[in-house]
Amino acid sequence: MKKTCSELNRTILILFSAVLVTISTAKAQSYSYCPGDTITLCLPAYYGNLQWQQSSDSINWYDITGATYQPYKMVFGAANAGKYHRAKITEGTCNPVYSQICRSTLSAACGPFVCGTGMVQDVDGNYYNTVQIGNQCWLKENLNTSHYRDGAVIPKVTDNTAWSNLGTGAYCWYNNDSASYNNVYGKLYNWYSVSDSRILAPAGWHVATDSEWNIMEKFLDNTVDTTATGLVGTDIGGKLKETGTTHWSSPNTGATNSSGFSALP
Repeated sequence: MKKTCSELNRTILILFSAVLVTISTAKAQSYSYCPGDTITLCLPAYYGNLQWQQSSDSINWYDITGATYQPYKMVFGAANAGKYHRAKITEGTCNPVYSQICRSTLSAACGPFVCGTGMVQDVDGNYYNTVQIGNQCWLKENLNTSHYRDGAVIPKVTDNTAWSNLGTGAYCWYNNDSASYNNVYGKLYNWYSVSDSRILAPAGWHVATDSEWNIMEKFLDNTVDTTATGLVGTDIGGKLKETGTTHWSSPNTGATNSSGFSALP
């Protein structure tokens, strides 16, 4: 016999306390991991269609692509560190119902920071993967904070004219479309925010200087003349670019990402 929407709702409500988001047993709504640990999302029993969701603020949610079964496993890293997760259950014309919300955070017991495996957290709680290139350590993701290091708010400015006339720090998104661009590309900042004395970068970090970019270039191609103007080098761009056509336009020729930098367009 087909279940009613009220029965669907009761079924999920009963299971709220049974949602598991740890590699052992669930005791609270926040769980700590180290980079490389496995996060297991599990809804022991449910009626309807399952979709796991993720959120940066527990308000705006999006479906995790392909996460329609359980247990669903993810490797803990910057893409899910500090994020919130929940199950969405749908069935026919019934309104969706949702499980308990759980959050995955970086454990303080993961040991000393090691570039390439360690992660960096900004003042907003966003996490970033790192990559070692030569003797330098770089963040692998674009910055996504809405506050300076001291907690001061960086204004969001969406009007093109106002943006052009600014004399202070601000951020925006391409086409002001946060839904499409924030999770993948982070935020766009003007120069005033980069040079602000309150500091844009996370604690212990700074925005790379031109000379530091030159050091990276020389490591990737020791024939490059970093004092020259115009196009220089051979395949430095390809060594830095993310492979495939998920974000870059086809055919993305020459992209090897051999540096591990995973540059996006």
